[in-house]
Amino acid sequence: MAVQFDGGVVIGADSRTTTGAYIANRVTDKLTPVTDKVFLLSLRICGGYSGIADVAKYHLNFHG
Repeated sequence: MAVQFDGGVVIGADSRTTTGAYIANRVTDKLTPVTDKVFLLSLRICGGYSGIADVAKYHLNFHG
């Protein structure tokens, strides 16, 4: 969830990872900082998620 206001954006997410109706993990970080102003938000945890975050960080830092 994200809410925009005059000073910026507030983002938040739950911390559960589910497999169907089963909660596989109750403590999962779904918000990954890419830069000081860009975050990657995950709806699910998948094997490639950390790789996607690393590639995004590389490209944004390369151009920034």
